[in-house]
Amino acid sequence: SNRFAWSRGRHPNGSSESGSVPGGRRPSDSSDSSGSLGRPNWKRPDDRRRERLNSELLSAVWRSDLFKVRRLLKEENGPNPSAYCNESKASALHIAAINGDIEILKVLLEAGADLEWRDVQGRLPLHLTAWAGSFQCTKLILQRNPALINSKVTIQGVCQCSPGEGCGWEHDHREVSQLMLTVDTEEGVTALHIASMHCQQAIVELLLQTGANVQETDLKGRTALDVAGVGSCYPGAPAVPSAPYTPNADDYLDVSTGGPTAYSSAMNSDFVMPANFFKPPSQPPSPTPWAGSRQKSQVSTPKRELSFPPLEMPTTYSVPIDPIGMEDVGVNINKALHDIVSRLMSSGARIADEQTDGTQVASSSALHSAIASDDVSVMELLLESGASLRAFDRDGDTPLHFAVRRRKFEPLKVIVGRLKEGQIDAKNKDGFTALHLAVAIEWPEGVGFLLESRASIKIKTDVDGETVYHIAAKLGNPKLMEELLLVEGSSEVINEKDSDGLTPLLRAVQRPSDVVVVQLIKTAKADVGIHLKDGSNILHYAVSESDATVLRYLSSLSSCKRLINEVTLPESNGMAPLHLAAENGNVEFTEILLEAGANPNLHTTNDPKGSATALHLAAKTGFRRTVEIILKYDACSLNAEDKFGWKPLHTACAYGHGKTAIVMIKKGADLSDEIDFHGTTKTAFDLMAVNVPRSGELLEGLLDSYIEVPTRRGHRDMKFLYNPSCAITLNFEVLLSANDPSGRQLTFLNSVVNSGNEEVKEILLHPLIEIFLHIKWEKLWKFFAILLFFYILHTLTLTAYCGVIFIAHYHDLPGRTVLQFTFLSSLVPIVLAEALQWLRQHRQYWNDHESWVKLVMILTSGTVGYGSVFAEDTEWIRHFSSFAILSSWIELLFLVSRFRYWGLDVLMFEKVIENVLTVLSKFMFLFLGFMFALMIHFEGAAPFANIFDSFFQSVIMVVELNYGGIFPESSKNVNALIGRFIYVCYMVFVALAMMNLTVGLAVSDIAALEKQGRVEKLVKRTSFLSFLETLVYNDRVGRCFPAPRVDKSRSHSFRSIDAVYTVYPNRPGVLPHSLKSALLLKVLDPEKTETLTTEHFDEIIKEVTKKVEKMSQEITALQKNEKLNA
Repeated sequence: SNRFAWSRGRHPNGSSESGSVPGGRRPSDSSDSSGSLGRPNWKRPDDRRRERLNSELLSAVWRSDLFKVRRLLKEENGPNPSAYCNESKASALHIAAINGDIEILKVLLEAGADLEWRDVQGRLPLHLTAWAGSFQCTKLILQRNPALINSKVTIQGVCQCSPGEGCGWEHDHREVSQLMLTVDTEEGVTALHIASMHCQQAIVELLLQTGANVQETDLKGRTALDVAGVGSCYPGAPAVPSAPYTPNADDYLDVSTGGPTAYSSAMNSDFVMPANFFKPPSQPPSPTPWAGSRQKSQVSTPKRELSFPPLEMPTTYSVPIDPIGMEDVGVNINKALHDIVSRLMSSGARIADEQTDGTQVASSSALHSAIASDDVSVMELLLESGASLRAFDRDGDTPLHFAVRRRKFEPLKVIVGRLKEGQIDAKNKDGFTALHLAVAIEWPEGVGFLLESRASIKIKTDVDGETVYHIAAKLGNPKLMEELLLVEGSSEVINEKDSDGLTPLLRAVQRPSDVVVVQLIKTAKADVGIHLKDGSNILHYAVSESDATVLRYLSSLSSCKRLINEVTLPESNGMAPLHLAAENGNVEFTEILLEAGANPNLHTTNDPKGSATALHLAAKTGFRRTVEIILKYDACSLNAEDKFGWKPLHTACAYGHGKTAIVMIKKGADLSDEIDFHGTTKTAFDLMAVNVPRSGELLEGLLDSYIEVPTRRGHRDMKFLYNPSCAITLNFEVLLSANDPSGRQLTFLNSVVNSGNEEVKEILLHPLIEIFLHIKWEKLWKFFAILLFFYILHTLTLTAYCGVIFIAHYHDLPGRTVLQFTFLSSLVPIVLAEALQWLRQHRQYWNDHESWVKLVMILTSGTVGYGSVFAEDTEWIRHFSSFAILSSWIELLFLVSRFRYWGLDVLMFEKVIENVLTVLSKFMFLFLGFMFALMIHFEGAAPFANIFDSFFQSVIMVVELNYGGIFPESSKNVNALIGRFIYVCYMVFVALAMMNLTVGLAVSDIAALEKQGRVEKLVKRTSFLSFLETLVYNDRVGRCFPAPRVDKSRSHSFRSIDAVYTVYPNRPGVLPHSLKSALLLKVLDPEKTETLTTEHFDEIIKEVTKKVEKMSQEITALQKNEKLNA
C-alpha cells in the first residue's frame, strides 16, 4: 500500500495545475490503525531490511551499475523500485534520468517505479531528462505516461515518510543531494520550458510532436518561447538590478543573494555561448554522473569585464552549433536556438502581449531572452515576427535597456537600427534612458555607440533628476567625462541641478580625486559659485563630502577665495567652511583652509552655534590637533568670545576636554578668566576642576612643563644639576593673569583656593606655586605686618581694659577711657579688612574656621566697648569680655601661623581639633544616654542636679572620673550597685574605648596630617595675599592715602613679581632650603610627572609604531630580494 503522505499548508492533498496530471504521489486512502491511535510508525526488522536494499539500489543507479540493479529488483521482498533518498527525496528514476541511463530507466519502469514521484524541489523524472537532453529517456517516459507532458515543477511541501519506503539511515545522502543540486529549476516550469531554455532541440521537437502546450506559462507568466536559450548562459552569472545607480559602476551589476539559478539568472547573463556547448548526437550517453559540476554559488562581480570559468555541461543530443548567415560580420549565431524559436512559433507559440507601461510588472519576453543569449538571428526572427521594442520585462527594462545593462553590443546595434526617431531616449520604469545606464556601468562601447546614434545628453532621470554628467561625476571616471564633454551642447547642461540641488561639479567633489573636478572647471567652465539649497557653497560641500586633494585644489582657485569666509544661513548651522572642518576635527582640511586665507576669528551666526569661532568648535569636541593648527596660524583667537562671553578655554573645560585645555593654556590662555555662569562668576579653572576628570594630575603635568632645566642634546642634564653654576628657570606665566585690568597676579590661585576640591587644592604643593607664593609674600609681608600690628594692639588694649574693670575694679581709673578708645579704634581697620575679605570671597569666606573666630571677636569686642558706655549693669558685659578676649588671642594664633616656621604646627593643631570634634559629634548620643541615666539615677542630686550640670559632668568625667566624689560611702544596697554599674560602663565605653578611638582617628596618619596642614597653610597664605593684593592694587584705596607720586615701574616692582624667575639650587639665596629641595626633587624625579600625564605615553607609542613599520618595510624588501635572487 502507499504509505507516503505529502502536505502543504492546510491542504495536504493539494490540487494539480491546469492541464497537467496530478502533481505527484498522493497519500493513500487507507490509514494505519496505529497511526489512528496516535502511536508512531514503528520500524520493524523487515522495514530495516528493505531500507538497506533501497540504499543499495540508489547507490547502484548512481554508479550506473545495471547488473546490480537487475539483481536487487529480482530478489524476493527486494527494494522498492521507487526508493528515494530521505534528504533530497530523489528516487532511483530521478538519478537515472539525470545520468541518461536508458537501460536502468527501463528496468525500473518494468519493476513498477512511479513516474509521478517528485523530489524535494517538486521535479518529475521527465523534467530531469529534458534538462539533461536525453532523447531516448524522454521518449520512454512519454510513452509510459503521455499525461506528464505538460506537468509543471510543483513543490508539494513536507514529506511524511513511512518506514521501509526510503533509504536507510546509513545511506550517504551527499552523493544524491549533490547530484540533484546540479539541476537548478524554478517552480511552475514544464519540460518544454526546460528544454527550450537549454537549447535541447531534439527534446523540444519530441515534446511538440507528443502534444506539449506551447502557450503554457510558468509562475512568472513566461512561455517556452520567452525563455528560449537563456539556459545556455552561465548559471552563476550575476544579475543586473534595475535599482537606481550609485557612484560605483559595480553596483549596477547585481550580485544575487543566495546563489542564482540557471532559470532565474540566465536572463541576466553576460556569457556568450561557447562553440562546443552541444555535443553531436552520435556521441553515446555517459553512464558516469557529473555531480557537483554546477553547484549553487555566489559569483563575485569583477570591476569591468565579466569573466566566467569554463562550463561543464551534461550529455546532450542537440545538434551542433552551426553559424548560419552573417558569418562575414562575425556574429555568433546558434542554429539550434534559431531552429527552436522557429519551431515553437510554427507550433502556435505567439509573442506575448507584452506590457508597454513601465509602471506595471511584466514577464520576460522572448526578445529579452534572445538578447541574453546574444543571438542576433533569433532577435531578427522575433522582430520580424512582431516583437515589440517598447516592451518592458519584469524589471521594467525595454530591450534597449536590457541590452545596455548586459553589455550586449551586437544586439544593441540591431535594436538601435530598428528604433524610430526619439525612441533611443525612451526610459525604463525607473526613469533611466539607455545612455544613463551605459554611463552608469561605464561601458565605453555602449556610450560611444549611443552618442553616435544621437542619444540626448540633456534628459534627466525621473527619480534623482540627474543628467549623464551627474552620473559620470559620481563615478569619477575622467575618460568617460572627457568623452561626454566633447558632445555638442554639454555647456548648456553642465550646471544643471539634480533633485538634491547638486550640479555635476558638486557630485564630482564627492569622489576622492580631483581629476574630474579639474575637467569640469577648466574644460567645461563649470560654475563654482553655485549655492546649495541650504545656502552652503562648494567649499562647505567639499569639507563635508570630499578629501584633501579636492579641497586643496578648490581653495587654490581665485574664484573660490571669496567663498572661503562665507557663512551659511542660520537655518543651516550658520558656519563657514573652516567652522565645519574644525567641528569635525579634520586637521588636514583645517590647515588647507587656513593656508588659503580662512579667518580663524570669524564667528558663526548667533543661532544655533552661538557666535562661536573655529577654535570654540574644536575645543567643544576636544580635537587637540585641530586646536594646535588653529593656534599655529593665529594665537589671538584664544581671546575670542562667543555670544555668551565664553572663550575657547572655557568651552574646553566645560565639556571636560582637559588635554585640549592644556594645549591652549600653553599657548597663552588664561585659566583665571572669568565668565558669567548661571548667575555666578566662574573662572576657567573652576570649570576645569568640576568637569575634567583627574584635573589635578593634568595641572601638575602642566606646571612641570614650566620648570626649565638645562638640557644636553634634547635631554635633561642631571649631572649639571649638582654644578654650582646650575640655574633652573621658573616660568610663572601660567599663574599670572594676563587679562586682569588692575594687574593682580593671584587670580588663578584664588580659583584653586575657592574650588572646594581638596584634590585640586593639593596642586598648591607644587614647587612652582610654593616658590611663587614665597616670593609674593616677600613682596607684601610689610602690609601684613601693619595689619598684625592692629590685631596685637587690639588684643592687648582689650585685655588691659577688661583687667582694669573686672579684676582691679578701677572703674574711675583715668587710663580706662584711653584703653577703651584704643581697642575700639583698632577694631575699625580690622572690620574694614574683614568686610573686603567677605566681598571678595563670598561663600568661601564662611567655610573658613578663622572667619568665624574673627566674627566672634569683632561682635564681642564691639559689644564690650560700646556697652560699657551706655549700660550701668556690667555683669553681662563681663561674659562678653571673656569671649572677646579668648577669640582675640586665638585669632593672634592664626595670624602667627602665616609665618614660615610657626604656621605648620598651628594648622596641624587646627586639623586635629577639627577631627576630634567630628568624631565626638558622631558619639553624641552615647554622651546623652549616660547624661540622662546618671541624672535620673541620682534623682537630680549634685553633681547631676539638672541637664546642664549632668552634661558638663559627663564631659569632665572623660578626663577626671571622680569616683570618690560621686560615691563617697560604700553601700551594698541595690541602688548603689546599679549606680556603680553605670559608672563602670561609662568608664569602659567613653573614657577608654571612645576617647582612644577619637585620638587614633584624629592623628592616625601623621604624614597625611602634615600634608593637610601644608595645604591649609598655603590656602591661608593665598587668601591673605589675595586680600592684601586687593588692597594694594585698588586705586580707590590708594587715593585715600595721599602720598608723593612715585615712578610706576618702581610701584610695580614693589608689589608684583616678574614672570620669569631663576633659581640657583647650589648657591645660598633668598629661597628657603625646603623649597629648593622640593624643586630639585621634582626635577630629579621625572617619572612622577610621567605617571600623572599620559602625553609621554602617546609619544612613546608613536615612536614604537614608526620603528615597527620601518622594520616591517625592511623585512618585506629583504623577502623580495631573496625571491629575486632565487
